[in-house]
Amino acid sequence: MTNFVNKIWKKVLVVLHYLNTCLNAILSSDTVRKAVRDHSGQHQCKLCKYLLFILDNQSLIHDAKDIRTWSHMRDQFGSLDQQDIDEFLCALIDECKVLKELIQFDTITRRICNNCQSVSYDETVENQTTLKCAIDTHENTQNMVDVKMSSNFDKRCDNCDLTNPHSVTENFKKIPKVFITFVNRIADDGSKIEKDVHPSALMYLTDLKDRKHEFFLKSVAKHEGDDDKGHFTCDLNLAFAWRICDDDKDFKVSANAPLDGV
Repeated sequence: MTNFVNKIWKKVLVVLHYLNTCLNAILSSDTVRKAVRDHSGQHQCKLCKYLLFILDNQSLIHDAKDIRTWSHMRDQFGSLDQQDIDEFLCALIDECKVLKELIQFDTITRRICNNCQSVSYDETVENQTTLKCAIDTHENTQNMVDVKMSSNFDKRCDNCDLTNPHSVTENFKKIPKVFITFVNRIADDGSKIEKDVHPSALMYLTDLKDRKHEFFLKSVAKHEGDDDKGHFTCDLNLAFAWRICDDDKDFKVSANAPLDGV
C-alpha cells in the first residue's frame, strides 16, 4: 500500500494464477516501482531484473512460471499445483533485498488492564513481511482496518492479581514503507470463511508512541474456490474504481469494492 497507481500492467501469461496475482500486487505500489528503477544496475537480484523488465515492456505478455524454481523456492513451489499465496509472496520477498527493506516490519503486542490500567508487552516479533489477520465471524460486516489492530480479551493481570478484560493493540516498532496484510479465511475445521471484509481505503499503523502512520490501499488479492484449489485474481485500486486482473478474462473495471480479499 502506497500512493495512487498510475499504470496498469499487461497480465503475465502463465497457468499458475497465484504467480500473477503476487506480481500484480507488488507492482501496484509506486514505492516498489520506484525502488526497482532506482536499484537498476549490476547489483540487482533476479526478481528486480524481472520486475524492471515488466515495467520497461508493458506491451508484452510475460511468462512468469520460472520464478517458482528460483533457489530455495524450487522444492516448495516447483510443481504445477496451486500454492498458498501468502507463503509464495513471503518466499518471493525473501529473494530480494530491495523488497525486504521496503516491506519488513517489527511488531509488539501491548495489553492494558481495563481495571488498573497497567501495561504489559509481549516479545518483539522482528522481520515480518506480511501480517495475518483473523476475521471476527460474530460480526455481520467488518472493515479491514479493524481486523487486526485492536481486540479485547480476559486475562489475569500481574498488577491487580485479578482476571480482567484487557485492551490489546498491535504496535509497530519498525514501520514498513509498503505494508502487506492477509485475512485468514480458513476456519479451524478447514472450511473457508466467506464473510465480507470491506477494503479500507486508508489504514493506520500505530507505533509505540501511539503515532499513526498512514497507508493507502493499492490492491486486493482474491481467491475463488476451496482451500486446496481455485483461482486467484488481483484488483487494483484506481481511487474511483477497481481494475480487475484475471488471467482467464480480459481486463475490466468495476465500481464495486472487492469484499472477498485474502
